Amino acid sequence: MITIFINIFSNLLETWLFFYLIRNRLLLKKNNRLITICFITQFILISIMNVIQIDSVIRMILTLIIQIGNSFLLSQSKKTVTFFWGSIYMIIVIFSDACTFQLGAIFTNYSALERLYNKPISLILTFVYLYICIIMVLIISKKHYQKFMFPWYYYILFSIIIFFGTITVERLLDIILFLENHYNTIQNTLLLSIGFILIILILTIYLIYSMGVLYQHNIDLEVENREKKFEKQQFELLSSTNEMLHIWKHDFHNHLSVINSMIHNKEYLEVQSYIYTINKNINKSSWIKIQTGNNIVDAILSSKLRIINDLNIEFNHHIHPVYGVRTDIPP
Repeated sequence: MITIFINIFSNLLETWLFFYLIRNRLLLKKNNRLITICFITQFILISIMNVIQIDSVIRMILTLIIQIGNSFLLSQSKKTVTFFWGSIYMIIVIFSDACTFQLGAIFTNYSALERLYNKPISLILTFVYLYICIIMVLIISKKHYQKFMFPWYYYILFSIIIFFGTITVERLLDIILFLENHYNTIQNTLLLSIGFILIILILTIYLIYSMGVLYQHNIDLEVENREKKFEKQQFELLSSTNEMLHIWKHDFHNHLSVINSMIHNKEYLEVQSYIYTINKNINKSSWIKIQTGNNIVDAILSSKLRIINDLNIEFNHHIHPVYGVRTDIPP
């Protein structure tokens, strides 16, 4: 009865730790019902897998798939970030499991099988395992991380690392379980191998995270450079417009003098023709700013008008609104 209670408590706590981790590291949907359903579903599935005693590697991989699936169901963060943090708890589990095994070997005289099935020592080691999980989740949840993003091939690399790391460590732990006591040297060698693999696994994941930070930084720089380019085009357009306005201010004064003289001489037909010519020149003027409602598009098109006019190219444009899409802000 105590064993059943401990198993239920352990599964419930591990499920809560996973959701606590993703809640602190991901932007979750504000849907408490969906979160509750995912929590209960994960708890039930993990409990069933523990009861039916399926292969440890298969159980770990299925648990990882469930955790990643729940992360994507609940997360509003980028897919890269969701995949990364949805997988991290499994690394915590593997690390805690290996540490517990090592502590049991160092501080007890029990064999590996006795540490797993002997009730007093197995219960103590279960609480040690849960304690390590709690500490690691709290540390990772509270630590500050920079923004990061992965290209598509990082998904493949990260998946391979997680799956092969899980399979390798679990298989080595299974081998240790079935070794007899007189194979202590081999057990120690396997435990050292597990420690080495875990160090390589953690360092590799940190390297991928660091590369993701650099990748995100490069994207931010590209966006910043693009914005600066658009700002420069806007500035050039404003400078050109200001210059043309000064020119037209001077010319307009002359045009008014000519029109006034024509009216005074009652040359009405000539006035009409002259005004038509002025109006045509205004429409062809490069300082008239195109107004689509999108500042970036306006800057690009308007900056080209002067070049078009210098090359005597006729340019006509029509603005067609797209319903349901805002055009007053840049994308």
